[in-house]
Amino acid sequence: MQNCLVYEIPAVMMLQLEMSTSAAVQRLSLAECLDLVNSGTCERFLRQFSIDYVPKANSWWDCAGLVDCDLTEMMKTASHVMVTRNEKLQICAISFSELMLLQTKLKSGTVQMQVQFFGTSLKDMTDHAQAHLSHSVAATRGRDVDFVLNFPTSIAQDTASEEITESVVCGLKKQAVFVNYLVCMYK
Repeated sequence: MQNCLVYEIPAVMMLQLEMSTSAAVQRLSLAECLDLVNSGTCERFLRQFSIDYVPKANSWWDCAGLVDCDLTEMMKTASHVMVTRNEKLQICAISFSELMLLQTKLKSGTVQMQVQFFGTSLKDMTDHAQAHLSHSVAATRGRDVDFVLNFPTSIAQDTASEEITESVVCGLKKQAVFVNYLVCMYK
């Protein structure tokens, strides 16, 4: 299970959002992502949140197995991968994002941004959400953004909603809030 918050951010508001990012959040290069997988660090960290599978940022229903080949593929397909480290330089939060230009009749031209956050700190989650939006302003310029933030149920949904609304999306009200149930069928 995981919590989910959805915000519809108009193009005009995207340009007005506070886009400073926390120095604690580090955007990883592909080489750094692959090192994280090859060292086993990524798998060890994600096992705190799941036994065998974790949801991907690029789909409502898709998941990745906690094995090197699946984690490598997930890292390669993510638009952005970000981490926060503690004072001992160990990962305490990781997030993946995917941007997708919608071509449906109802949402044509809207960019959907899915962020999958793994961590236990509301502050880290807020910093990651702001960093993902900040790094995506150029790619979404002039377009409305459906911002979808998925996060562990260990972070209270109501508190998270209030914090994201106040600190990240400048008072914009959430469009939806729900709990996802992840059911995996894997080959």
